[in-house]
Amino acid sequence: MPWVRLDDGFDEHPAIERLTDGALRLLVCSWTYSGRNLTDGFIPEGRALRLTPTAKQKHIDELVAEGRWQAVAGGWVVPSFLDFNPSKAKVMDERA
Repeated sequence: MPWVRLDDGFDEHPAIERLTDGALRLLVCSWTYSGRNLTDGFIPEGRALRLTPTAKQKHIDELVAEGRWQAVAGGWVVPSFLDFNPSKAKVMDERA
């Protein structure tokens, strides 16, 4: 099982401090979803609003506006996910 890494200073980053609680919760859950499902930071369009029980489109819009998510074909990607977490390929290599 892969772990999701979180920088211990992330809560003091200006872009994170500006997020509403709903957007922050969606961001953290997008990291855990990506780590658990080995998506390399990709969040499918049909899954995004089901990552938390209170997720709303406005939270997605907020994450995109703050640069925490980037719109791509079929959903979104967390741009910095692979900066802190292993890729699917690396996890699969370690499992083999």
